[in-house]
Amino acid sequence: MGGCRDTAGSAPEGWEGRRAVGKAGKSYQYRVQVSPYDCTGCDVPFVDALDRGQARLWDFAAERLPIRSEVYPKESLKGSQFAKPCLEFSGACAGCGETPVVKLLTQLFGDELYIANATAARSAYTTNERGHGPAWGHSLFEDAAEYGFGIRHAVRYRREALRRAVQRDLAAGAYAAEHPVLAELLRRWDAAYDDRTQSPSLAAKVREYLERLPAPAAVARGPLRELHAERHMLARKTQWIIGGDGWAYDIGFGGLDHVLASGEKVNVLVLDNEVYANTGGQASKATPRASQVKFANAGKTTAKKDLGAMMMQYGNVYVASICLEANPDHAVQVLAEAEAFDGLSLVITYAPCIAHGIKAGISTEVEEAKRAIKAGYHILYRYNPRPSTRPSSLSSDRVVHQLMHVLWLMGSIVVILLNGQP
Repeated sequence: MGGCRDTAGSAPEGWEGRRAVGKAGKSYQYRVQVSPYDCTGCDVPFVDALDRGQARLWDFAAERLPIRSEVYPKESLKGSQFAKPCLEFSGACAGCGETPVVKLLTQLFGDELYIANATAARSAYTTNERGHGPAWGHSLFEDAAEYGFGIRHAVRYRREALRRAVQRDLAAGAYAAEHPVLAELLRRWDAAYDDRTQSPSLAAKVREYLERLPAPAAVARGPLRELHAERHMLARKTQWIIGGDGWAYDIGFGGLDHVLASGEKVNVLVLDNEVYANTGGQASKATPRASQVKFANAGKTTAKKDLGAMMMQYGNVYVASICLEANPDHAVQVLAEAEAFDGLSLVITYAPCIAHGIKAGISTEVEEAKRAIKAGYHILYRYNPRPSTRPSSLSSDRVVHQLMHVLWLMGSIVVILLNGQP
């Protein structure tokens, strides 16, 4: 999505834009430009854009137009889509419902995002225009929660140590004589240490000041040396642990439960496609009763594990259930709330999958997701334990679709239903 000021004077032939909607964007033009070079195999019919001169238009949009992420509030559906995503061209299956959620996460929280990722096809990350992007890694598949928990502790320790050093040096007047501007920036940074909006901007100003210094001066003497070495720890970080239902409900549940009971500030995103999709579609504890999948060829005999209800019992964990395809506004709001919550958060997202055997094909996954929500197959809700709020809220509309019809459209369940199984 491209937002730009009037490009009539420099745009190539064939470039057309519309005036952006809203007061904030009134001086900009808007255009959605498709890249003809990068088919992602989404299974949506695609014409030969190269024959229509789209390559020239894409080159202009990608190389000449700046990112306009500041025009609209980022933590809104519209504003988030003007931020450059740091997840592109993943190795996921065609039409995967997982990657759009992780892509949205990178747009919301950008280059201050730390990710511990249970291995899957959503692990291809890139950078923004400044060469910055999410820091991510994975260890073993089953210990993603513990791995992310360790990252959170390490980052918190390094930031707190840096803050103590800065406070000590400011109290001693270490910067006052030679670097009064830096001293004032650091005082403001200390006051906004954990502020979600001010901390990143002040940290960027401190780094810019340090980078303008002659290289020897930035690393040679006491406080400047330590500050320069830890400059990437200045900004507030956001820690997310990401994995599928096979990890969260089954293999890694013990570690996940331990982390969510710890009281430490971490966020967990569970991408629930109701099977072990990464290994071919085997049954997991997230698989609904009667589903015919691998390891349950006669139909799964047990009900789906309700991870959200289990974690609500702690009473201090923000818990929410979303579906980006069915209600994107709700998904953006929940992810922003989860990060802003002063404590642990667990966000479970329903992710349509090729393993569901959707009869009309995976290109209809958005419609399939909307039908699933409107039939009550998956419920959208939030549990926010902050004292000033009503803890529970339901975001699903009333049920308007017949559940049996929705299940019939999902081939993984229809055989068992026709055989009369529960």
